[in-house]
Amino acid sequence: MAKMMTKESLARDVASNPVAQKYAKRISLLESARKAVGAKPMSTFEKYYAGQLFENLSKGNLYEGYTQGNFVGRDFRRDAFNIVSLAIQNTILPEIVSVQPMSTAAQLLPILEFKYGTTKGAVNAGDLVLDSTGAGKTDRNYDSKVIENQEIGAGITTYLAPFTPIDAGSIKIVKADGTVITDDGAGALSDGGTVVYADGTITLNAAAVAGDKISYTYDNSIVPNYLYPELDGHAQHQVGDVTIGINPVLIEAEEHKLRAIYALTAAYKINKEYGVNMPLVFEQQVANEMNKERERIVMNDIFAQAAGGNAVVWSSTPRPGVSDAEHVESLPIAINLASAEIYNRTGGNLTPNFMVAGANVIAYLAKSKVFEANEAPKNGGSFLAGKLGNLTVYQTPAIGTNDFFLGGIGNDFWQAGYVVGDYLPITFTSPVTLADFTTQSGWVSIYGKKMVNPQLYIRGRITV
Repeated sequence: MAKMMTKESLARDVASNPVAQKYAKRISLLESARKAVGAKPMSTFEKYYAGQLFENLSKGNLYEGYTQGNFVGRDFRRDAFNIVSLAIQNTILPEIVSVQPMSTAAQLLPILEFKYGTTKGAVNAGDLVLDSTGAGKTDRNYDSKVIENQEIGAGITTYLAPFTPIDAGSIKIVKADGTVITDDGAGALSDGGTVVYADGTITLNAAAVAGDKISYTYDNSIVPNYLYPELDGHAQHQVGDVTIGINPVLIEAEEHKLRAIYALTAAYKINKEYGVNMPLVFEQQVANEMNKERERIVMNDIFAQAAGGNAVVWSSTPRPGVSDAEHVESLPIAINLASAEIYNRTGGNLTPNFMVAGANVIAYLAKSKVFEANEAPKNGGSFLAGKLGNLTVYQTPAIGTNDFFLGGIGNDFWQAGYVVGDYLPITFTSPVTLADFTTQSGWVSIYGKKMVNPQLYIRGRITV
């Protein structure tokens, strides 16, 4: 039988995983690196994440090939670089997707699911109430005495109501052709059929067809006899069930490789004349490039798969008689309406809390009085651009300059609609110098990605 897990038990499994303790010394190096660049302290999950990747590296044949001297102003053992590039990477991915470690190249990652366990009214057993991505629906009558719009089933002449005893005078059957059948409170149906309120036996005058639905109320205060159901007739339900469990999502890691080449004589000249450690700078830039490429892959994937297509299209051209200053204030309104669309899709389970946008979108937002802008960093790339209400807004070159998308991410590592799984962090081989003084090294990272729920994202575009 599959192991049933709750949010708390999954968190405990992460906290008790031995890999963080096993590689505590190396993780302390990462914490020093993060502190040196002003990053926040590592969480329990981040330590587990780093420990699992160290474990992957220690079991692989590439491990002995790593070399690294000085990084971000500190001396690190060669095995520290492999995770430093992820621990303090110049990327916003951990802020918008769930980044998890993978212990194998193909792995099932957990998605917590809370489901309806009983068919009741318009709800079917197995329907999703809520999962850890924010997907699901809430039925207003599931915990009440009201049964609303339950399918009868084609060909049925004797319907056995699953929730009993039925309240006299409460039955309403709406047939597929719009005909309405009711009961008189004394056991007779308006179509000539009959009803036994105590055990829920409803005899129809004509066989039901597909689309016929029944609504009624019942006495949900009576405790049924579960041990001896034959004493209570066929109907044993008084309340609906809910269940919680894990829906494993398969994610498969793929290889991403680069070959870095430079002239050793040029590196010597630059170091001698300008004091620049070119191999070190080159390594940092290659790692940065691989991170940027990964960011572009993931963000373009989210933008392409976001449900609803270009659900928001905002024209930068004002309508006649509307000033530019007045018109630009309609952009935040359009974005807020997009946010409401995700809220409505999820039945109120998820409110988007971030937006990723191209440079032109941010430029228009910066003109709005309601946008709180941040100063752009000197090194460019993706960065925190500001706040728009409850939305944290990021600027990125990874999608079109006139494009944007909205989504949500929770406080726990599994609460996101998109997952990135790291199997091998950015890693490089020892530099090899050839007879012509050309020096080269190989770079690789192995990771997987998966869109779990496209309904949690909405995309938009500005037309010029």
